[in-house]
Amino acid sequence: VAENAEYRAFVEVKTRLNDNWGWPEESVGRSKISKIKKTAAVFMADHKGDASEYSFDVMAIQAEHIRGCF
Repeated sequence: VAENAEYRAFVEVKTRLNDNWGWPEESVGRSKISKIKKTAAVFMADHKGDASEYSFDVMAIQAEHIRGCF
C-alpha cells in the first residue's frame, strides 16, 4: 500500500528478467486481482477516512543482470 493524505494505491509488484514468460504486468490474472481487491476491502474498512481516492496499480519491472560490469 502506497499513500499520501489524499490518495491510496494498492500496488502489486512484478519483476521479469526477460520477456520469455511475457511482460510483468501480464502476470496479474483474475485470481490475483480478486485477492488484491478482497485484501484492499479489509484494509479500507480498518482505515476509514484516511484517503479520499484509491486505485489498484501494477509496478512492472524489467530487470537486467549485468555480469562483471565493474
